[in-house]
Amino acid sequence: MSHVLIVDDEPAICWGLARLCRQLGCTSTIAATAEEALELSQRESFDVVFLDVRLPGKSGLEILETLRQQSAFPRIIVMTAYGQLSTAVDAVRKGAFEYLVKPFSLSHVERLLERIIPATHAASAGTDQAADSTPSLNNAQKLDENRFELKPHEAKVNQLVGSSPVMQEVFRQIALVSASEACVHIHGESGTGKELAARAIHHYSGREKGPFVPVNLAALNPALAESELFGHVKGAYTGADLSRRGVFDQAAGGTVFLDEVADIPPALQVKLLRALEEREIWPVGADQPHRVDFRLISATNQNLLDAVRSGQFRHDLYYRLVTFQLELPPLRDRVGDIPDLARHFLRQVAPKRSHLEFTTEFLAALQEQPWHGNVRELRNAIEHALIMSPVASPALWHLPAAMAPLEVPVGAASQVNSATSPFHQANPTAETKGEQDPLTVAVRQWAKTRLQEAKLQANLAIEAAPQLEDAGLHARFLAQAEAELFQTILHQCRQNMSEAARLLGIHRTTLKRKLEEFGLMADD
Repeated sequence: MSHVLIVDDEPAICWGLARLCRQLGCTSTIAATAEEALELSQRESFDVVFLDVRLPGKSGLEILETLRQQSAFPRIIVMTAYGQLSTAVDAVRKGAFEYLVKPFSLSHVERLLERIIPATHAASAGTDQAADSTPSLNNAQKLDENRFELKPHEAKVNQLVGSSPVMQEVFRQIALVSASEACVHIHGESGTGKELAARAIHHYSGREKGPFVPVNLAALNPALAESELFGHVKGAYTGADLSRRGVFDQAAGGTVFLDEVADIPPALQVKLLRALEEREIWPVGADQPHRVDFRLISATNQNLLDAVRSGQFRHDLYYRLVTFQLELPPLRDRVGDIPDLARHFLRQVAPKRSHLEFTTEFLAALQEQPWHGNVRELRNAIEHALIMSPVASPALWHLPAAMAPLEVPVGAASQVNSATSPFHQANPTAETKGEQDPLTVAVRQWAKTRLQEAKLQANLAIEAAPQLEDAGLHARFLAQAEAELFQTILHQCRQNMSEAARLLGIHRTTLKRKLEEFGLMADD
């Protein structure tokens, strides 16, 4: 009978896992802290340990290695609701058997335990072979258990952001494959971050100190692609006045990242296959090949299997490239990550303004977009909004014009001539066609959102009418609308107060006083 240790400070998690263990014929013991778990492991031997990352006092990862040493051959399953790529990698390096992201289904845990329990019995009987035959994170760790060490600067290197279940699975797979030397193929739509994933695999591998050499095969000149990849010797062809090292030589000791690998010319596919099989590079015009130590990561947004079926891609090269495939989800499948991504891009694009907070309606609008360009499009939208709002937090109308209908700033009165207005982006014939004016749509959306907030704060029923005057909506609307209008006009007038006041139709002194109230006056 297997004995299970459950280490978590959430009673509901402990109750559910303990109940599952009883159903599977296992005994279980519960610990609410890391310290309590260590004490229990000194007195009892456990076959399986469910270990939460965030615990009162020491974290689960801090005691993971000690638990492995104190119990005889335990399978440690790390659990977390706050997964980051570095957390998954740390768990793998310290010997975790599996990595679960909360919330998880008990049916998934049941299948996991049914796979583990026979292996634990085999291990206790001395048949390590049966235990090792079970695929796990720990198998990858055994490749070189002590060669890794988390770097204090890795947060700056790691640009993958996401807490959604699909991204947690991506993190888990990156942690798993980083410890190996296998060829990795990354598949995903354009803009999903395939190069970032490749860089993360390189960073967390044993080749981190070596070079990372990316090359976009679709951008290579077909006539020079062979020379770019494999290099050439002097005099190899007309114009080759000097010898040149190719991509694979440049990446010696490190990683080559071939993006858009589906576009590699057929003639070069044979040469690439040989390079992968023999680890030998044959430069153009050379008499003999030479050996190069590199790891290959490839990527494409196309379906390589379809290319194989159509005869455009060699099947033997396909199976050599796709030793391990990593699937990156489109942004529409991880909308819950958009707020975190938006804040990440704010810190990245405008670090001096990282203290700003996006409004609830701004983040909600981002989550409603289709994002055909995925994460890359989101980053561009955030950068556009920050440019359009150089001082305050960006609002809905600061997003690119393609994200209609909220293009026009609230408070942009008709006193600004539509022909010269810097923010006149709506269809000039909209009114004649009976369409809603974007300004009207923006005001209604703002009022609707504030109304919902007022109802929630007052704890009223949906049908009830909240006291609008208590919510201060009128003053809040005027302050926000005027501030956005004034800073937009000033920006377009290059901070010329007199010109801005003329366009606004107010006195220069009034404009100056308003700017001081809103904290928009530039420091002298």
